[in-house]
Amino acid sequence: MTNYKALMDRLLGLTACALFPTGRTGSDFFQSLLDSHPEVLTFNGHIRFHHYFWEQSVCVAAGSFTATDVIDEFIGKHIHNLKSRYDVFERKDQLGEDYNQSIDIDLDIFKSDTLKLLEDQEINSRNVLLALYGAYALGLGQDLEQKKLFFHHAHAFLDLPLYLKDFPESKIICTTRDPRATFVSGIEHHRDHNFRTDTDDGRWLTHTITRILEDATPVEPYRKDYKVIRLEDLGQEEILKALCEWLGISFKESLTRSTW
Repeated sequence: MTNYKALMDRLLGLTACALFPTGRTGSDFFQSLLDSHPEVLTFNGHIRFHHYFWEQSVCVAAGSFTATDVIDEFIGKHIHNLKSRYDVFERKDQLGEDYNQSIDIDLDIFKSDTLKLLEDQEINSRNVLLALYGAYALGLGQDLEQKKLFFHHAHAFLDLPLYLKDFPESKIICTTRDPRATFVSGIEHHRDHNFRTDTDDGRWLTHTITRILEDATPVEPYRKDYKVIRLEDLGQEEILKALCEWLGISFKESLTRSTW
């Protein structure tokens, strides 16, 4: 019989690390190097949780809500993370060697596991986020007792102050890239996925250049000790070994090969 209280206690004691990219810098690729690591508790892709979900949750805004309702709201907004056949934007409906596989979490079991992990816990953003990650790992058949690191891909600097209120001791990683490649990727990605006619307007050009110039500096008011990793360096074994040592997890050969 699963001891959910013991599992939740373990989740609450994990070392935390959040990933904040600077825009078109390979953050999804970087996460894919960690998402099969048995010691890492993470999710399928980025989860913009604190600002984009919790702060805008209709359940939370009501002031009185149940864990069941807020979990249902999360599932509704993140169905593509739980059943990746719906994530056609990131092509996660085409996983596997033959491009015909996808992640398929049983939603009833996911909800049940999340609720059981939250039993006797205060229903706040920190506890809910950890329970959601724990239930996701259980849905993949992972062993929570092996986990050493909670790895949250927040994806947007807007989430940083809210995230650090919940995880004040968290490590922070930013991804960066050759600015020339970042600029080209930013423009081409906007052209491909923005359906307006003014995809090359001055506002987007300014936004792209500003994001490159800012790089990881938005972290500095909150953290002096953080790591910045270049996309171009992710193929270097010595870089990945040093990163694993800093994160407190063991180095695995699979880290040199993306699973995404």
